[in-house]
Amino acid sequence: MCATGEPEEALRVAETQVAYWRDRLEAVRRAMERAAADLADKERNLRTAEAFRDLMRERCGVGAQSEPSVRFERVGLRDAALKVIEERQGISVKKLIAELRAGGFQFDEYPARQLHAALIHQDQATRHNDFWRWRAAGMKGKEASSQE
Repeated sequence: MCATGEPEEALRVAETQVAYWRDRLEAVRRAMERAAADLADKERNLRTAEAFRDLMRERCGVGAQSEPSVRFERVGLRDAALKVIEERQGISVKKLIAELRAGGFQFDEYPARQLHAALIHQDQATRHNDFWRWRAAGMKGKEASSQE
């Protein structure tokens, strides 16, 4: 811009951009401070609620309940289902869904459909009616079916 002989205009544009981004950065900082204060407030509320719950358990003579286990944290439905099928060497669809739910998965109103969609294009397990069976290592297609 300065090569055209308008240094004042180029400097004004640059100063305007710096001012704009400085204002945006300050707005983000203020928002982050508000969010941090809100987070601290929510954490205090949680600690208060947990203390109240523990006090009520103590007064009512109820022991602490264990938190539900999350076996399949950060694992996709397909991989988790195959892991269970492999461990059991075979499992019914209902039991598989129950075990996945116990491991932390949440299904929609059609869990069997979700499970089928997750397992449709894999070759480690086969489905026979409402039962999933693990295939022997290295076997594919008709070779594995003929062994069953």
